[in-house]
Parts: sequence; structure tokens; C-alpha cells
Amino acid sequence: MVHVGQFYQGSGLLQPVSEVTGLPIDQVNYIACNAVAFFCAIQMRKRLPGSPENSTQRHITELCIGLLLSLFCFGYQIIHMILYSTLPYLLMVYGPRASFHKMVFAVAMGYASIMHLYRLYYDFFGFSLDVTGPLMLMTMKCTSMAFALHDGTEKDEEKLSDDQKKMCIKKTPSILSYYSYIFCFHGVMAGPLVFYTDYTHFINGENLKVSEPETKSLNNHQIDKPTPSPETAMKETGFIVAVCGVLMLLSPIFFPVSRMTEDEFLYKTNILYRNVYLLICVSLVRAKYYFAWKLGELTNQSAGLGFQGYDEDGKEKWDLLNNVHIWRLETATSLKVNIDMWNIQTLIWLRRVVYDRMPKAYNTLAVFVVSAWWHGFYPGYYLTFVTTAFVILAARQVHRFTQVFLVCFN
Repeated sequence: MVHVGQFYQGSGLLQPVSEVTGLPIDQVNYIACNAVAFFCAIQMRKRLPGSPENSTQRHITELCIGLLLSLFCFGYQIIHMILYSTLPYLLMVYGPRASFHKMVFAVAMGYASIMHLYRLYYDFFGFSLDVTGPLMLMTMKCTSMAFALHDGTEKDEEKLSDDQKKMCIKKTPSILSYYSYIFCFHGVMAGPLVFYTDYTHFINGENLKVSEPETKSLNNHQIDKPTPSPETAMKETGFIVAVCGVLMLLSPIFFPVSRMTEDEFLYKTNILYRNVYLLICVSLVRAKYYFAWKLGELTNQSAGLGFQGYDEDGKEKWDLLNNVHIWRLETATSLKVNIDMWNIQTLIWLRRVVYDRMPKAYNTLAVFVVSAWWHGFYPGYYLTFVTTAFVILAARQVHRFTQVFLVCFN
């Protein structure tokens, strides 16, 4: 039974840990589930490596562990996750071929909207890690799959962009592969989003096929190039996770946000101190987002998901699911760069599902409106995203005017 202020319905097994650490039970469960997923992912990568022969076993492993973790973390609310993911699949299989992708988008966003409104009533201004988080991730998965399937089965290839040709799905996924994708255990908690084409390449082992020659010549001897390994990337990402975790735990102690509401802070400190304190607080609050995204990226890397070739120096790149460029974000000198470096996989989803498919005159505004809708119904979302859209549009006009001005006077 849900009561106002008690929207979270996950397991209470780790309540003693919550009492000892002072962390809310939802955060304890979240960290525990990610820890379990991390170690399970390592075992799957080593004992059941990606290959066409292992694809069925890998799909079953992904689905079973994902369902168990979801049940532990969200309790009976897992029913919403199952129902939510089933409706789009039925539309992809049985819906009208000309418009099933649009119907999936409407159903997914509509269901998510109902859950956001439900939470507004039961947990207004609450910050519990409840089932709406995974549902937001499933929205991206279901809609991106539907549009990619429509591109691959109903559109002429000549009309597709290069990116759409790369990501299109040629046939409707099987039930097992679909639910495996939706509930993959190393991404079901917090993502980051992986697109279905990339996921199937990971399951079949195609993601580790190198983009460089398989062998290199040294003194007339052929040396096999080793299979890409995420070990080095995991150490780097793990270090970032640890630093962000420490900042997340210490910031409320040394820079509590609640201090900014105290009379002493408001009326007995100067404006410079208040602004510096605000800047530090806001910067440290971002650490929890960095922690969650990098932890999700680390968990996926441990499974062997994230490889996308080599850089110019021949070093392996394991940043396919990178969701934030921390340094470039913190040192950004423009709003555009700031936006591009934050929640990167969601931006890619918005581009592929909204921006690339809307009339050019409205695609930017449409992206920010859908982004606000996807986040929920707190007014701040709409104030932030819609005004940001107009700022971006204005910046483009200024840039164009500047270019014309420079051409005229050169």
C-alpha cells in the first residue's frame, strides 16, 4: 500500500545498513544492486563471452538478473516496468506499419506521464530513487527501437541519413532479445542508454571487432592484435566514481545546501560570500549525477559493453556509453557546450527520435519541449528547458549575423 511520502517500494532487507551509514534505503539498494551487477557483469564477460553461439544464454542471463535486481530495488512496482515495456512491443509487432513508431512514442510518453503525476501526488519534491527512473530509461529504449525498426522495415534506404542507416533494425526483435535489451542487468538501474543495434553487437561479440588490422608486422613476423579489454578503462572510470562518491558524501557536511535558507546566511553575510557559496554548492551537487552516470558506465564496461574502436594513437576507446564529459562541462564557456557535455546519451536519443525527424524550423524547440516532458511535470523543468531553447535559437541568430557582418567588412 502506497502512502503519501512513502512512494519508494523497494526491499527493506538492507535497512540496518541504511541506519548505520545514514543513507536513505533507496540509495543503499541502488548501490547494492549496482555492486551485484558489477560482479555479475565481470563473470558474464569472462565465462560467457559475446558470440553468436552464446547469444541465447547471454540474453537469458541479462533478463533473469535484470528482473531480480528490479524486483529487489522496486518491489511490486516492477509490474509497471513489465507492463510499460510490453505495450510498445505489441505495437511494434501488431501495430499499423506506417505509424507504429509514432504510437509507441505516444504510449511510452503517456505512461511515463501518468507515473510522473502519480509520484507528484505521493512524493511531491521527493528525491527517492523509485521506478520512474527506470521507466524514463525504458522510454528512450522503446522509442529509439521503434523508430529504428520503422527506418529498417518501412522506409527506403535512400531516404535515410548515414546515422539512421547505421542504427536501423531490419526485422522485429524476438521476445527474448527485446526483454533482454529492456532489462539488461548492467543498465536497468541507471543506464546509460545503449541503443538496440549496439546492444545486439555486444551480445554477439561484434562490438569487440577491431577497426584496425587484426595483425601487425614486426621483423617480418605477424603478431596477433589482442582482443580489446576494458580493464584499463575500468580503472580510470572507477577512480572517477570513487572521487565523485567522496564528494557526494562530504559536500553535505562541509557545504550543506540547507545553510542557504538560514537567516544568518541571508542577512549577515555579504553578497560575494553568498554567491561563492552558491557556486560551490551547485558544483558539488552535480557530483551525485557524475557518480551515478560513471557508476553505470563502469558497470557496463565490466560486462564488455562500451568499446568503439581506437583513437589516433591506437589506444582503445571505451566511451560508447559515456554520459558526461566532466572537465569540459565544468570549464564550458558557452551554454551550447554545457548542454552537449551533460547527459550525452539522452541528447543522442533526442536527436535521433525528435530533432532529425521534425521540420527544421521547429526541431530545436521540439527537442527541449520533449526533454521537459520526459523529465516530469515540475514547473522548473519547463522554465529551464524552454528558456534554454530560446537562448540557443538566439545564439544561432547572433552567430549568423556575426558571420554575415564579418563577410561584408572583409
